[in-house]
Amino acid sequence: MKASPVTLHYFWKHVTKKGDHECWPWIGAKTPFGYGQMRTADTSWLAHRIAYYVQTGIDPSGKCVLHACDNPACVNSAHLFLGTVADNNKDRHQKGRSVMPKNRSRGNKNGRAKLDDERVAAIRNMHAIGFSQASLARTFKVSGMTIWSIVHNKYWHHVK
Repeated sequence: MKASPVTLHYFWKHVTKKGDHECWPWIGAKTPFGYGQMRTADTSWLAHRIAYYVQTGIDPSGKCVLHACDNPACVNSAHLFLGTVADNNKDRHQKGRSVMPKNRSRGNKNGRAKLDDERVAAIRNMHAIGFSQASLARTFKVSGMTIWSIVHNKYWHHVK
């Protein structure tokens, strides 16, 4: 893993750096699972993997980078640690994320939600009258994939 000056500039531009022991949220694009995502000309990277490398100097290739804080958007290396796939599976199971229960928290009841029912309805209405998905992503500070999923009724099914 290599990080060019351009990549590093782009990386830090998308991090809200807080106190040493606090989560540093990635404010750029995210995967549907909430992990920060960064694209370069030749590939796509998960932001927490880049963060681990940039902040520790240790190349995580071949390993999983796990979150002690259980916040997928966090890129503070103090909250990240290396592990195997087995370690990742064990960590996920211990944190109760192995299997999503049928009554999982959705929408406003999900503590990680960045949007609420009112904003999702606004996104759908604004898209219906011609706002682009890119402009909606910027306005609501979420990824383009999140907007696409809302507009195509993949997320927030309960909001009409």
